[in-house]
Amino acid sequence: MKSTDKLRLYWNKRQDDLMTYHPPAAGSRADARLIMGMLDNKRHKPTREGESSFETENTEQSYLDELDARGYDITTIKFSIEPKKGDEKFISQRVEEKEKV
Repeated sequence: MKSTDKLRLYWNKRQDDLMTYHPPAAGSRADARLIMGMLDNKRHKPTREGESSFETENTEQSYLDELDARGYDITTIKFSIEPKKGDEKFISQRVEEKEKV
């Protein structure tokens, strides 16, 4: 599997920020945003029934903040995931199938 086929999240030293790479595929940009949002956005604590967490100052730190507070160096973070074999939404998978025929 080529590295360009993987959805990746990593720390960019030059930008001093978390970055993502998404493979050329339908919806992969949204997948990258999903992962970034899950790690970097503040989380809302569960509230009592009938109470909206958005109406109160009821937020927890992001997962990245929590990892930092637990002593992890977030500038070393690396994450990658490969597409399932044969998933036609990925360009490289379609090319491989055509080459077999």
